[in-house]
Parts: sequence; structure tokens; C-alpha cells
Amino acid sequence: MASALNVEERRSKAQDFLWIVQAGLLAEAGRVRRTDPGKDPQKVAEYSGSGMFIRIDEAVRAAGRIPDHMTAAEAATAFCSFYAGSTRSRDVPHWFARHGQERHDYAAVSKADQFLWTVQTAALADIENQAGWDAKDRKSERFGPKAIVETMAQAVRAVGLIPNEIDATEAASEFLDFYAPGMGERRTPPKWCRG
Repeated sequence: MASALNVEERRSKAQDFLWIVQAGLLAEAGRVRRTDPGKDPQKVAEYSGSGMFIRIDEAVRAAGRIPDHMTAAEAATAFCSFYAGSTRSRDVPHWFARHGQERHDYAAVSKADQFLWTVQTAALADIENQAGWDAKDRKSERFGPKAIVETMAQAVRAVGLIPNEIDATEAASEFLDFYAPGMGERRTPPKWCRG
């Protein structure tokens, strides 16, 4: 079924959806950190920056599939009910369910916006995840506001350097391995990012 919304309306709804979903996913990461005093390794990994990549990619995909009759807030509530929350639903809402090997048009979210949103969400999730560890074991300056601002400034610089053959999620993963505090221990940035 074709959308009755024009391209700008779809992009605006997708952007609103992503910001709401980001808040929901990060709030859930914080809730998990605060309510898991034993630091269950599976929970910690699931809500770390890299552990959230599947949810992040699914959110970008879902942003382009929101039915016309739903608001961004309604769609984000449905998405977060499935992917976050202590009462996670087992029922995938039909509008973002996967049906076999589908190809999806990510046109509702530009490659640049997808990259920046992915980097921001994953880096913030990782900082939230790291906040629960003993400060004596971690260098707190690696996970503070200055670190995230520097990471995002580098992301803004790098977004225009992403080669056409690399999709936004792959580029974000490569970028975060080097630039984000706590995400990886890579020694050299990706070649495409050095420009």
C-alpha cells in the first residue's frame, strides 16, 4: 500500500519516531543498569552500545514503515514495547515485522542522519552502561560529557566521508570501534574516516 504522506512528511515522522525511540532505548538501558546490582553479563551486553546495534538498525528500518494512520509517538510506543521495557511484548507489530528476505528502502532517513543517530544512540548507551562499573576500574573522563561531545564532533566531521559502497550501519560500527569511548580498542581509524 502506497503512503498518502509526501516525502517531507514521511521524513519528519521518521525523525520524530527516532528521537522518541532513542529516549526509550536509553531509558531502558539506564533502568537495567540500576536494577541489576549483580551486573548480569548478558544484560550488560544486551544494553551496551554494541549490544543495541540490532535494535538501532531495526528502529531505522521501522522509521520508514510507520503506517500513515499512526503518529510518531504511537509508533515509537509500539516499537519500544517490543524492543525495550521490563514487560517486553512477544507480539511484533505487523507494520515492522520482517517477512523473509525483504529489501527495505531506507529513504525516510538519510544516510547521514542514520549514521549520526546510530553513533549517538550507541555511544550514549555505552556511556550509560559503563556508568554502573566501579569508578576505580574505569577512567571516568572517558565516559563523561566531554568524551561524548568529542565523539559526536568527529561523527559530524566523518559523515561526509562515508563511501557510497558502505551502508550507514556498517560505517557507524567501524567509526565507533575507534572513536567512541569504551566501544572498542582499535588503534587506527577506518581508512575512509581519515580524510
